[in-house]
Amino acid sequence: MTAAASLLLPPLLEQLLNPVQVHWSAIVRLVVMAAIVATLWCPPAALLIWLGSALSGVSIHTVATFGERMHASLGLVVWWLVLFLPAIGYSAVFVPSWEKDAPPL
Repeated sequence: MTAAASLLLPPLLEQLLNPVQVHWSAIVRLVVMAAIVATLWCPPAALLIWLGSALSGVSIHTVATFGERMHASLGLVVWWLVLFLPAIGYSAVFVPSWEKDAPPL
């Protein structure tokens, strides 16, 4: 990095942009772990959604399709993505290691 660039970037930002600090395999592991966690959260979430829709008198199809605004299969993908967002945070906390030399899972 040049001297001019190091004067413009704060030290923390420079450390975050360092390619040695974050390795792509760690990011891939994080995303895979988040996908597994989101998939495991689907049955309990579906049970809670079913119970909530049964108690409120709303059709489960209406809930799954966001008020009949999309096809049912697309609605399930969107619900999985809704579960995937908090799963990324969960996985970021519990990912085994961010180091490049970490042993494979």
